[in-house]
Order: sequence, then structure tokens, then C-alpha cells
Amino acid sequence: MMSWKPEKTTGIWINVVTVGELSHCALGFYGGHWSPNGDSILADGYCGSFDLWKDVGVASDDWKPQKVPSGHFAAVSDIDRNSSYKLLIWQTTRVFAPWSKRSSSENEESWHEIALPQVHEESSLFDDLQADVQILGANMSALGLSQKPVYTQVSPDTTNRNNNDSLDTLETIPDAVPVELTEQPVEEQLAWHTLWPESHKLYGHGNELYSLCCDHRGKLVASSCKAQSASVAEIWLWQVGSWKSVCRLHSHRADESIYELVTRQEAHKRIIWACSWNPFGLEFATGSRDKTVKIWAVENGMTVKQLMTLPSFKSSVTALSWTDLSRRSNHGILAVGMESGLIE
Repeated sequence: MMSWKPEKTTGIWINVVTVGELSHCALGFYGGHWSPNGDSILADGYCGSFDLWKDVGVASDDWKPQKVPSGHFAAVSDIDRNSSYKLLIWQTTRVFAPWSKRSSSENEESWHEIALPQVHEESSLFDDLQADVQILGANMSALGLSQKPVYTQVSPDTTNRNNNDSLDTLETIPDAVPVELTEQPVEEQLAWHTLWPESHKLYGHGNELYSLCCDHRGKLVASSCKAQSASVAEIWLWQVGSWKSVCRLHSHRADESIYELVTRQEAHKRIIWACSWNPFGLEFATGSRDKTVKIWAVENGMTVKQLMTLPSFKSSVTALSWTDLSRRSNHGILAVGMESGLIE
């Protein structure tokens, strides 16, 4: 973002303020807006982010990035929490966590974005790192499709340096240095300092992935893809750790495995887009395009009984995540993500 004003003697318009890093905002900004008193600039980015800068200088201009609301610019398609209930993750992907603000009089806690992992990364960039290489930050490409790690040599031995010529270094990206965040990170800090290196790619499905889920013990990951034919309508089970495929459930039927279909029931009027188990009980929730969420119970391991239907939502339900914070089967929180982008 650049602001201009005419030079007093010649009338030529010159750039007086430049804020923002285009490489961090994918294809740049769509537009900007001045605050009423002219000491702040708000911009909207290509990837759905807001960016705010404020002139905090006294004797001269000193424009610094400020905290702004963050989140998604399209429908929420999936949502999940980690096992310790400290992080909340959903696609495209953004990671939110509780941020505690302690003062002498009160202890405030609110949720803020703390990491912005990217997709379409090449796993070989991360798998081939030597033990003497330390990743310090990230450099986002111009199109915003990937983040390359910025690394430094821990030891003076640089004999293997040529093997990592494709990686950015502190010499090429001098601003990527470790930082200790004392306040909620802004968009530029998220882009530089919150790289989550990709470690594996799992191949197998015939079409694009539609849904992912991990069991509450953290032993298995289930994946499914979009399908218009029975040959690719499969649920794959992956073993955490080895990341090998351990089972394929073809067209929702038993396929030479220890898993078999025990019951089948028409549950919603439209397509079911989400399902989530109660971590400590034999209940699960289903969410549908018909704007409803239903709660079910498994009885005797063979039958399913509907317990209740939540009040109808204003938009189609696209994501569910059931968390039992109290470690008791009937006490917990159910997060509901909707096509409109809202989460309740």
C-alpha cells in the first residue's frame, strides 16, 4: 500500500508512505481505506486477510502493523482440535489458540490466530535436511501457494550445503530471524515466523480429498475423496507413525478387512457433510446440507438411535467437532461450522 501527495513547489505527486510486503499477501491487495484522522491505513488482501498499519511516530512518520480480525473468506469445510484441546484447526488452513492477557486486576483470555500453515509444499524440501540445519522462519512465494523454510547451519561444517541449494537462507532472507511474540501476531509475522514444515504426503485416492478424521486415541487417520463411481468411493485408514495404508473400505462395504457395516439408516433430507464422535461415549453428531445437526447413540454395538435434533441453523452445516473438556461422556462442547463461514 502506497500513499502519495503533491510536492509543494513542483506539484509533482510523490510517494510518502509505503506499507506492507506484497510477497506475504499472495497477489497483493484489493484496496485500502484511510482512518478518519488519517493516522491508519486498512487494506484487504487477496487471500481474505485484513492488514492495518498505524503511524505511531512522534517527530516523524513511523508506520507499524496492528492487530486486526482474521479468519476465512469462504465456507468452512473442516474443523478439528488437537488432543490437548489447546489448538483449533480448520482449513484453509488457519490455527487459532487461546491467548491469555494477565494484568494486576484480571486474567483475560481470547482466541487469536497463531499460525498460518500453507499447502502445496514439496515434502522433499523438508525430508532431506541434515541434523546440523535449523529452520528459523519461512519465505512465501509470490503466488502464496507454498512456504519455503529459511534455515541456518547450526555447526560450521558446510560440506553438505549444496544438498539444500533449493532452500532460502538467512543470507537471502535476512529478516527471517527467531522472534518471541509478546502480543498476538499480525499477518506479516504469521507469514514469516509460523512455518509448519510438511513431513509426509499420502497418496492413494483417485480423486481430491473430501474429509479427514483421526480417532481419539491418535492411532488411525481416516480419509475419503469425492467420487462419482463405485470404484473410487473408498474410505482409507492410515496408521499414525508409519503412515501406511492399513485398510480400504470400498463403497462403504466390508472389503476383506476387520471392519464391516453393522447398520444403515436414512438420517437427513440432504447430503451429510460432517460427522463427529463424542470422545468418551458411544454418541456421535451428524451435520447436513439440510441445516440440521442430529445427535445419535450406538446401542448394543449394532443399532443406532436418534437422541435429539439441535435447533435448525441458518446455513448448511459443513463441519463438526465434538470435544469433551470435562472427561465425562455427556458433558462437552460441539463446534459447528457452516457454509456461510460462521462457527457456533
